[in-house]
Amino acid sequence: FQSLSTSEVYTKISEEAGKPSADVWFGGTTDPYNEATADGLLEPYEAMNAVNLIGDQYKDPTNCWYGIYKGILGFMVNTEELDRLKEAGTFQVAPVAGTYYILVNAEGKGMIPELQDPKVRRALALAIDRNYVTDMVTKRGEIPADTFLPRGFHDEDGNDYYDSAEKFWDNSTYEANCEEAKKLMAEAGYPDGAGFPTISYTINNNSAHAAIAEYVQNVWKEVLGVDCTIDSQEFAVFLDMRTAGDYALARAGWTVDYMDPASLMELWITSSGNNDCHFYNEEYDSYISAAAHATSQNERFENFHKAEKILEEQLPIIPIYYYSEPYLMDTSKYDGFFSYLAMPVFKYVVQK
Repeated sequence: FQSLSTSEVYTKISEEAGKPSADVWFGGTTDPYNEATADGLLEPYEAMNAVNLIGDQYKDPTNCWYGIYKGILGFMVNTEELDRLKEAGTFQVAPVAGTYYILVNAEGKGMIPELQDPKVRRALALAIDRNYVTDMVTKRGEIPADTFLPRGFHDEDGNDYYDSAEKFWDNSTYEANCEEAKKLMAEAGYPDGAGFPTISYTINNNSAHAAIAEYVQNVWKEVLGVDCTIDSQEFAVFLDMRTAGDYALARAGWTVDYMDPASLMELWITSSGNNDCHFYNEEYDSYISAAAHATSQNERFENFHKAEKILEEQLPIIPIYYYSEPYLMDTSKYDGFFSYLAMPVFKYVVQK
């Protein structure tokens, strides 16, 4: 039994790409179920007790979901109030062990040969201002990524894996990053984007993904002279395209199923069914295997660092940000909140 918020469940079953870790989704309002049904994430199920539930108007006509109870629910969005809550210190953000990234396809009919050059991939990565993305585009307290693995994984001495990881880039030096990106493109044979083909960035229909895609499209053109189109698809089609390698670049993300680097690092081994960038590297596989057979956490981390170094050099994925979980709590009056596997836990909150 996994207790998650509606958005977390939707993200989880979306990213599990037809390989769900659970059988039933229970709780929440009907809108997410309608959206999940439209995106092909739910399967019809003939509930034995359906006749005893509330009326037919409160169930999906194809039996993908059933209403259990009804009640009044209201929503309000007030950006000025959110700003006030942030200033007051009531708006809090809990880090989530997961990363949002761009896949660079290495195989299949959507593969673009020019994108197989690590210099080009790094140029595309450096041209992205991750601080701008999290501050002005997503605005949910996400943390700009400078590695693949986020914080939260600890060795035998309590040290965080992230602190000893080699960073892919410095997010505080964006102007310098852009200059390096331009230099790399020139070295790859495409000064100011000359001679570089138009590339396509594939996303599923979602306003949040679209906003990021539009920013990336603009900045690649402005900094590198690279033209990029946005290919927005229904979610089920999007997943099939990623699996088949029928894309050049595609948005993706993953949050851990258990608190260990392997939950993320094993995505990119050759035998992984979730390796949608089709990145196959024997050396990478060997480090992940060595980590699995290591006799200590420190030895495991050493192998994960070596594997992540390959991700830094080859960039089969371009990390954008680490996920977060925003919540409201006056920390001057209350204590005891924590988040585990993207699940906010308030049951232990006590008044100071």
